[in-house]
Amino acid sequence: MPALDIARRLIRAIEVGDVETLRVCYHPDLVQIEWPNRLYPQGQRRGLADIETDFARGSAILRRQSYEITNELDCGDKAMLEIHWTATLNAPLGEKQPGDEIDCRIAAVFDTRDGRIIGQRNYDCYPPF
Repeated sequence: MPALDIARRLIRAIEVGDVETLRVCYHPDLVQIEWPNRLYPQGQRRGLADIETDFARGSAILRRQSYEITNELDCGDKAMLEIHWTATLNAPLGEKQPGDEIDCRIAAVFDTRDGRIIGQRNYDCYPPF
């Protein structure tokens, strides 16, 4: 499966909370890097187990989330997506309260091997909240 198709499939699985498809899309040796941003000022580096833990945590914090892919690039075994993410909070975050919306502009680069994502780099840009 082309990298772009795998990346799209992953984004849809995250959007609807489909952990099984998430596991199919990610390679067991995945390294995901999230560069410093408003939520993670030091950035973070995670493997599949960390992502699964954060996936479960996210469902408690977010009432709903939506990923609008606004641009995409297919580069063989790599894909790049620009995404506008929006979410409704279940818990307070900064000055935001449950029921408030937050959003983020995301650029994500996906590296694939054997039909699965082995590397992912996220550049997340949050407005103040």
